[in-house]
Amino acid sequence: MKERKKDFLRGVDASSVTIHTGDITEYWRAEFSKIIKQVRHDFEVFYSSVYREMAAYYDAKSAEMAETIKQEMQEQSLEVVGFSANYERYQSEYEKIQVTYSQEREANARLEASHCK
Repeated sequence: MKERKKDFLRGVDASSVTIHTGDITEYWRAEFSKIIKQVRHDFEVFYSSVYREMAAYYDAKSAEMAETIKQEMQEQSLEVVGFSANYERYQSEYEKIQVTYSQEREANARLEASHCK
Protein backbone atom coordinates (compact mmCIF):
# COMPACT_ATOMS: atom_id res chain seq x y z
CA MET A 1 0.00 0.00 0.00
CA LYS A 2 2.81 2.38 0.86
CA GLU A 3 4.41 1.68 -2.48
CA ARG A 4 1.22 2.68 -4.33
CA LYS A 5 1.17 6.02 -2.54
CA LYS A 6 4.80 6.58 -3.35
CA ASP A 7 4.20 5.69 -6.99
CA PHE A 8 1.20 8.01 -7.11
CA LEU A 9 3.09 10.86 -5.50
CA ARG A 10 6.06 10.37 -7.86
CA GLY A 11 3.79 11.00 -10.77
CA VAL A 12 2.36 14.18 -9.29
CA ASP A 13 4.14 17.39 -9.93
CA ALA A 14 3.82 19.91 -7.07
CA SER A 15 3.32 22.75 -9.58
CA SER A 16 0.31 20.97 -11.09
CA VAL A 17 -1.57 20.80 -7.75
CA THR A 18 -3.51 23.95 -7.06
CA ILE A 19 -5.62 24.45 -4.01
CA HIS A 20 -8.33 27.04 -4.15
CA THR A 21 -8.80 28.64 -0.75
CA GLY A 22 -12.36 29.56 -1.67
CA ASP A 23 -13.18 25.88 -2.14
CA ILE A 24 -11.67 25.00 1.24
CA THR A 25 -13.54 27.84 2.93
CA GLU A 26 -16.84 26.72 1.40
CA TYR A 27 -16.14 23.13 2.34
CA TRP A 28 -15.50 23.97 6.00
CA ARG A 29 -18.43 26.37 6.08
CA ALA A 30 -20.68 23.55 4.86
CA GLU A 31 -19.15 21.09 7.34
CA PHE A 32 -19.62 23.52 10.26
CA SER A 33 -23.19 24.09 9.16
CA LYS A 34 -23.80 20.32 9.17
CA ILE A 35 -22.18 19.99 12.58
CA ILE A 36 -24.27 22.83 14.01
CA LYS A 37 -27.45 21.32 12.58
CA GLN A 38 -26.56 17.93 14.06
CA VAL A 39 -25.80 19.43 17.47
CA ARG A 40 -29.05 21.42 17.37
CA HIS A 41 -30.97 18.27 16.40
CA ASP A 42 -29.32 16.26 19.20
CA PHE A 43 -30.16 19.01 21.69
CA GLU A 44 -33.79 19.15 20.56
CA VAL A 45 -34.11 15.38 20.90
CA PHE A 46 -32.50 15.48 24.34
CA TYR A 47 -34.62 18.45 25.46
CA SER A 48 -37.86 16.83 24.30
CA SER A 49 -36.92 13.65 26.15
CA VAL A 50 -36.20 15.57 29.34
CA TYR A 51 -39.40 17.58 28.91
CA ARG A 52 -41.52 14.44 28.50
CA GLU A 53 -39.94 12.86 31.57
CA MET A 54 -40.50 16.00 33.64
CA ALA A 55 -44.09 16.35 32.46
CA ALA A 56 -44.80 12.70 33.31
CA TYR A 57 -43.16 13.09 36.73
CA TYR A 58 -45.12 16.22 37.61
CA ASP A 59 -48.36 14.76 36.28
CA ALA A 60 -47.85 11.75 38.55
CA LYS A 61 -47.01 13.97 41.53
CA SER A 62 -50.05 16.18 40.84
CA ALA A 63 -52.32 13.14 40.71
CA GLU A 64 -50.76 11.86 43.92
CA MET A 65 -51.30 15.21 45.64
CA ALA A 66 -54.90 15.38 44.40
CA GLU A 67 -55.56 11.93 45.86
CA THR A 68 -53.93 12.92 49.16
CA ILE A 69 -56.03 16.09 49.33
CA LYS A 70 -59.19 14.09 48.58
CA GLN A 71 -58.38 11.63 51.38
CA GLU A 72 -57.61 14.47 53.80
CA MET A 73 -60.89 16.16 52.98
CA GLN A 74 -62.78 12.90 53.60
CA GLU A 75 -60.98 12.43 56.92
CA GLN A 76 -61.75 16.02 57.91
CA SER A 77 -65.41 15.61 57.04
CA LEU A 78 -65.50 12.46 59.20
CA GLU A 79 -63.83 14.39 62.02
CA VAL A 80 -66.36 17.20 61.67
CA VAL A 81 -69.20 14.66 61.88
CA GLY A 82 -67.57 13.15 64.96
CA PHE A 83 -67.08 16.59 66.54
CA SER A 84 -70.69 17.46 65.80
CA ALA A 85 -71.92 14.26 67.43
CA ASN A 86 -69.70 14.92 70.46
CA TYR A 87 -70.91 18.52 70.63
CA GLU A 88 -74.56 17.45 70.59
CA ARG A 89 -73.90 14.82 73.27
CA TYR A 90 -72.04 17.32 75.47
CA GLN A 91 -74.75 19.90 74.89
CA SER A 92 -77.39 17.38 76.00
CA GLU A 93 -75.35 16.47 79.09
CA TYR A 94 -74.82 20.16 79.89
CA GLU A 95 -78.56 20.83 79.69
CA LYS A 96 -79.28 17.87 81.98
CA ILE A 97 -76.71 19.08 84.49
CA GLN A 98 -78.14 22.61 84.32
CA VAL A 99 -81.65 21.24 85.07
CA THR A 100 -80.27 19.17 87.96
CA TYR A 101 -78.30 22.14 89.28
CA SER A 102 -81.31 24.48 89.13
CA GLN A 103 -83.46 21.84 90.90
CA GLU A 104 -80.83 21.46 93.62
CA ARG A 105 -80.55 25.24 93.96
CA GLU A 106 -84.36 25.53 94.36
CA ALA A 107 -84.37 22.69 96.88
CA ASN A 108 -81.52 24.33 98.77
CA ALA A 109 -83.37 27.67 98.77
CA ARG A 110 -86.55 25.99 100.10
CA LEU A 111 -84.58 24.23 102.83
CA GLU A 112 -82.87 27.45 103.84
CA ALA A 113 -86.22 29.24 103.92
CA SER A 114 -87.86 26.55 106.05
CA HIS A 115 -84.98 25.99 108.50
CA CYS A 116 -83.75 29.56 108.87
CA LYS A 117 -87.11 30.91 110.19
